[in-house]
Amino acid sequence: NTLGFIGGMNIGDENTASEKDARQITDLHFEVKGPILNQLQKLFHRDWLYATGEKPPRKVGEQSSPVANMDCRLISDGPDENMDALAIILQSVVSAASRSILIMTPYFLPGRELLSAIQSAALRGVDVKILLPEKNNLFFIHWANRNLLSELLDRGIQIAYQPAPFCHSKMICIDSDYCLIGSANLDARSLRLNFELGLEVISEELNSALSEHFMGVYSRSRPLGIDEIRNRSIPVRLRDSAVALLSPYL
Repeated sequence: NTLGFIGGMNIGDENTASEKDARQITDLHFEVKGPILNQLQKLFHRDWLYATGEKPPRKVGEQSSPVANMDCRLISDGPDENMDALAIILQSVVSAASRSILIMTPYFLPGRELLSAIQSAALRGVDVKILLPEKNNLFFIHWANRNLLSELLDRGIQIAYQPAPFCHSKMICIDSDYCLIGSANLDARSLRLNFELGLEVISEELNSALSEHFMGVYSRSRPLGIDEIRNRSIPVRLRDSAVALLSPYL
């Protein structure tokens, strides 16, 4: 029963709770089984070799028996031969959406191509909802993304702020059967500079479960209105715009 794990959870005290300390960060993490482990293991070996210059100390056997009716594909991304792989996948699936797009992410600074794809989806009648943290652990990310949210709100896209604790979850659900989970954020640093991992899953069952989780959180979140963005003071607008200029490096 070999297992793999994928998601956004970091290994740190802030990601766990105890009797004395409440959880500071919420996240989504997934246990995977079956043939997808072969792809996950190959990526682990490649990253280990890249980071250490040595072969990994142990290799487990190939997994061949499916354990669920889900089609999966691992998407690795980084400043190497796979550069922009996740960004291109994101633009493709958003452009292919016909009914709904649900996005939950802690850091939302999409490039112009992805931003345009999201706007285009809304213009053709796709229901687009985006969940962001009310209070970001990186305050400058919050400042920078407020500089572009009006472009989405103007197109009828629904954006809401999640209450504390800070939500580090990353997930995208498209229509009724596509999900993208993993470690990548929707910003230039994550999609171009960092080594990241995404898992595409074609499954109505998983899509339904994640969509239900999304809508449960959405119902407890605060909707962001266009007036809140437009009524920012001039000093705040200048601050947000200045920080937004640095978004490729945030």
